[in-house]
Amino acid sequence: MIRLARLILLAITPLLACDFASAQATAKNSVASIDTKLMRQLATPFQGLISGLTIRQACDSIAQSTQTNYWLHPSVDPSQIIEIPQDNWSVWDVLEKISDQAEAEIFPVAGVVIIGKQPWVDQFAKEHLSLAKIELINVEWPALTTPQEAWEIVAKKKSDFQLSHDLWPAVQWKSIDRQVAMDLVNCRQEIASDAAASTQCFYPTGLWTDAVKSVDPNAKETGPSSGKKLGSRSIETTIEGHRAIRKAWIQALAAKVEGAPKFSPKFSIRVTSRASDVLQKLSAKNGCKLQWDPAIDQTTKDKPVSFEAKDATLEEIGHMVVQRIDLELKVQNQIWLIVPTQ
Repeated sequence: MIRLARLILLAITPLLACDFASAQATAKNSVASIDTKLMRQLATPFQGLISGLTIRQACDSIAQSTQTNYWLHPSVDPSQIIEIPQDNWSVWDVLEKISDQAEAEIFPVAGVVIIGKQPWVDQFAKEHLSLAKIELINVEWPALTTPQEAWEIVAKKKSDFQLSHDLWPAVQWKSIDRQVAMDLVNCRQEIASDAAASTQCFYPTGLWTDAVKSVDPNAKETGPSSGKKLGSRSIETTIEGHRAIRKAWIQALAAKVEGAPKFSPKFSIRVTSRASDVLQKLSAKNGCKLQWDPAIDQTTKDKPVSFEAKDATLEEIGHMVVQRIDLELKVQNQIWLIVPTQ
């Protein structure tokens, strides 16, 4: 019976694949316009109930209700149950909470939100911040599709290589670049990433300076865009810098949306790492620069911390970290200053 059901699904796959809406790249379909559309989707309020669902079910619910494309990397356990209380969250807030509970990273790039372990997410985002050309398509495949079949649906041709054998859940992407979709299907389990290397991307002129400088002091504007780009400034920075810019972009849009969150989102996470590493990540995610008092030695900075935080803001979690190494956290002017206990 299962085999028969699978044969029926495979038989209708070509019909589903025929629903492509393909268009060659134009100024209208630039990376900047695709990113702008995605940021607006992520800035909208999300009122759905997803607490108690699996990661896959929650992401599917968000994608279907907001028309947002997403990709969950195979390194993330899709069956993990999440607990996110209903509140006045934006779509981005909820997806960020899901990635935190999965101990994964998240990045919005080229019209899709990718969630996975940080090395893969960072490298994929870095490689797709800009695209040589854009061909927007709609993609749909049924449950029990193999990676090989999925790649051939997206590429509209037979592959001359073999992908790993697996059975994937159903996918429905709207207006995604064909090459980006092919690269997602062909994603690798492990990938090397140089997070410190800088790359360029075009952004609208605006509030990016403070956001990017908080995580990458060496970030710089490399000049105005050409007429082919919708963005007005090219920013050269690390992948963390681009992540900070995009988060600030979403937050700026969310602030203009009626009913959008007006407060700091809360997180439930498990912390097990060196204090310095945890504080660096928390401060960056909060759009702040981390500074240590010169009197604090490296041994203290690298003390291990282990605890679980529930429904706490990033700043509150930061205070939890420094308390465990007998220090204090002072926050002012987008700077997290760690000082000895008074």
